Amino acid sequence: MMRIVDRTSRVRKVCAQEVEMKIKRIRDKFNQCVMKKLLDVVYRITMQLHNEHMRKRHRINISPRAAQILKQWYQEHVFYPYPTEAEKIDLVEQTGLDKKTVTTWYVNHRARDKSRPLVDFYSKRGAWPSEQ
Repeated sequence: MMRIVDRTSRVRKVCAQEVEMKIKRIRDKFNQCVMKKLLDVVYRITMQLHNEHMRKRHRINISPRAAQILKQWYQEHVFYPYPTEAEKIDLVEQTGLDKKTVTTWYVNHRARDKSRPLVDFYSKRGAWPSEQ
């Protein structure tokens, strides 16, 4: 930086304020370039991660046979439809699905089950209306 100042001072006198202004402009320009490059890199990485995430997320269609096995287990355990790890492994073997798919299916099915509030109500009371 001092070389530049020395060269320009040969042509004309340069005051300290001019030097400070030049240094500030150079730093600002440098910071702008660095920020632009940094934003480009961050954008590129973000898009890469987004694309990888979207590639991994794909819908799995469960076969009717597998769905029937899962529903049958659910109906048999309607009062507590939370399969244990051993039961999940058994269901995985029966259906041919992976464990995560089986777990997700039960989470979704419990959430979508319209009769679930009634089952919870009557299971807390200890009897169904027909049994009273």
